[in-house]
Amino acid sequence: MKERVRNLSPAWRWALIVAIGCLAMAAINVWWVATYRHGYPMDVDENGYTMIGVLDYLGFENGGLSGWWEMVQTQTPSAPLLPARASIGLIFNPGILQGFGVLIAFAALLTLATYGIGERLAGPRLGALAALAVGTSQGIFVFTREYIFALPTAAFLTCAVYALIRSEGMLKWRWAVACGAAIGLMLLSRTMAVAFLPGLGVAILLPILLDYRDRLKERLLNLGLLVLSAVLVAATWYWNNFGPVYDYLTEFGYGSQAKNFGEEASFFSWERFKLVAEEIIQ
Repeated sequence: MKERVRNLSPAWRWALIVAIGCLAMAAINVWWVATYRHGYPMDVDENGYTMIGVLDYLGFENGGLSGWWEMVQTQTPSAPLLPARASIGLIFNPGILQGFGVLIAFAALLTLATYGIGERLAGPRLGALAALAVGTSQGIFVFTREYIFALPTAAFLTCAVYALIRSEGMLKWRWAVACGAAIGLMLLSRTMAVAFLPGLGVAILLPILLDYRDRLKERLLNLGLLVLSAVLVAATWYWNNFGPVYDYLTEFGYGSQAKNFGEEASFFSWERFKLVAEEIIQ
C-alpha cells in the first residue's frame, strides 16, 4: 500500500490527502447533525423541502420507479434534485435526518472540485490549501446544518468550472460534455441558479474567442455538445415545469417581489457589499 502511494503523482497524493480530509469533515458533520439536529424543529423551508423528499419516497413505495418519477415531476417550483436524492436514502432507511447526509456528501464534492480547480491553476499544494479553505469555511458549516439547496448548487457549479478548465478551451469533448452535464445538474439543484449562466457563458466562450484561429471547428463542435448535454440534463425536469418556474423567477426570484428580500441596499452599493460580507462572515 505504501509503495502504491509513493508511485502516485504529487497531484494524486494531495488529492488523496484532501479526500481523507473530506471523510474526516463528513464524520464531524454527521456527528453534529445526529447530536444537535435530532429532535430539533425545522424552519418553514426545511419542512417544505423535507416533505417533498418524503412525497418522492411515498411515490416509490406506492408506484415503484414510475411513481417516484411522477412525484419528482410535480413539486414545482422547487428544484427537484436534493429532495429526490434524499428520497433514495429514505428507501433504505426512512428518517427525517437522512437529507442532511446528502448535504454532507455534496459538501465533500464541493471540496474535491475546489481542489481540482486549484490544482489545475496553481499546483497540488495550493489546490489542497484552497480545498481546506472551502471545506472548513463558514458556508460549509452552516449549509450542512440547514436543509436547503445551497450546497448542491455550489457543488455542481464548481464541478462545471473544473470540467471547463479540463476541456482546455473546448478541445476535449468528454470534459465539454461533463461541463454541460454539471450545468444541467446545477439548474436542477436550484432554479435561481439561472443567474450563473451568463457568467458561465462568458467563461466558456472567452477561450474560443481568444484562440478562434486554432481548431475552431473542433471547439465549436464541443461547445455544441456542452450545450446539448446541459439542455438534456436540465430538460428531464424543466420540460414539464418550465412555465411555473418562469413565473416564479419573474415574480419572486428576480421579479418585483424580490425587493422584499434586500431592499435596504441597492445591488451595486457599498452598503450592499458590506451586508453580503457580514452575512458570509457570520
